[in-house]
Amino acid sequence: MRKRLCFSLTLLLFSGFIFLILRMFPFAAESASHFLLIHIYPGMHGFFAQFPFSVGEALLIFLTLGGIWQWICALIRRRILRFLVCMLQIFSLLLAGYCVLWLPVSLVPASAIPEYSTSSLYSLTTFLIQNANSLCCRSEPPQPDSTLKSAAVLTGKAAKASLLPEWLQFLSLAGIYLPWTAEAVINPHEPAWSLPFMICHEIAHASGIASEAEANLAAYYFCLSGDAAFRYSGYLSILRYAMQELYIRDPDFWHLAIEMLLPPVYLDLASIGGFTQPVYPGLQPRIFSHSSYSDVLGLLIHEM
Repeated sequence: MRKRLCFSLTLLLFSGFIFLILRMFPFAAESASHFLLIHIYPGMHGFFAQFPFSVGEALLIFLTLGGIWQWICALIRRRILRFLVCMLQIFSLLLAGYCVLWLPVSLVPASAIPEYSTSSLYSLTTFLIQNANSLCCRSEPPQPDSTLKSAAVLTGKAAKASLLPEWLQFLSLAGIYLPWTAEAVINPHEPAWSLPFMICHEIAHASGIASEAEANLAAYYFCLSGDAAFRYSGYLSILRYAMQELYIRDPDFWHLAIEMLLPPVYLDLASIGGFTQPVYPGLQPRIFSHSSYSDVLGLLIHEM
């Protein structure tokens, strides 16, 4: 047990050292990030892509179930200290892997989010609505398996459906990137029209884009290079952020935008949670706040 404890404490000190170096010296984070993107991630992607399931998620599930079993055994045998050392060892391994494989990328400064006016936001919203209206009803709602295959062809990288989507739903996650195995994992039970964009978003993280706004921007452009279903999902997903931000800034503009939506687009947008007002009469409105995901609007407006 002493060896395990020393090993765990050594890993924790190593993780802390890596964190301090990367935080104190930005060039170290940039150099390490460049090394990961060029030399490490491609090999990890190629290796773990051979498995039909997410190896990282399977390991997390195994560790969780193993931890529960160890806890039960520790209570029965009254070896709580041994259990705590075991959990510390697992935590230190995961933390060290995170610090080495993802922290450098996450610490590279993201693009500054430009300021934008409400009128420019309304113009972007109008553009998105027009394109969504023109694409609605041109394809069937996406299915998880076929969309994952199409996204892999489109982006050159694969995402995987979760083995146990319930844990993602419990944490309110549509998808997640597991840096320990360089795998993008998605919840296949998400609304159909959010799937293409959401899969591309997680693949963007797997490509080394840590910022949520920049990952959304990459997902948007990935979707626009795809078929009608992907383009529709791209326009609809960004429209969701635009409508929420528009409602926060100017409800009058929001009402004008609502009137432009074709009924099928209205329902599809509602299905992915795109409204601050209730879809059905009598329900209380949900008030959305600004998030880092919505910062993609500033990046898009700046590029228009």
